[in-house]
Amino acid sequence: MNTCLHCGKETNNPKFCSRSCSVAYHNIINPKRIAKPYMPRRCVSCREPLIPDDYYYRRRVCDLCRNKNESKTLEDNYQRVKRKRKNNKIRLIELIGNKCYHCGYDKCIDALEFHHKNPNEKEFNLSCNMNRAYENLVEEAKKCIVLCANCHRELEAGLWKLE
Repeated sequence: MNTCLHCGKETNNPKFCSRSCSVAYHNIINPKRIAKPYMPRRCVSCREPLIPDDYYYRRRVCDLCRNKNESKTLEDNYQRVKRKRKNNKIRLIELIGNKCYHCGYDKCIDALEFHHKNPNEKEFNLSCNMNRAYENLVEEAKKCIVLCANCHRELEAGLWKLE
């Protein structure tokens, strides 16, 4: 009769009394995995350790760097859209006429507005949709005249009529 190398019980087998004793014995002698020391993941941008949270294993960038990049991207996008709207307005005003239809005002382009000659043909409001495709803006602008802000308010109030 032989004794089990793991638990010390008597057994008919040459080394172990059961398969579980064999596995346990070999795991102690030759472990498959060696425990690694804890190494925090680091941000790929600033190399600071990432704080463990729900998304710790999927994240590559810390909160500070992510917020900095997002705000920069949003600001760039805002400025780009603002420039596009301004350029579209300048091009449309040059297409229709560079001054007010009624009084001839042409000092500040921001004071010039579009007024539809026939409101029934109006598909959309130009001032709110300057970020649309330029071709669509041109089609809509051909239905309009350019007025300064004062003349536009007077026309809408009925102080003078469009011929």
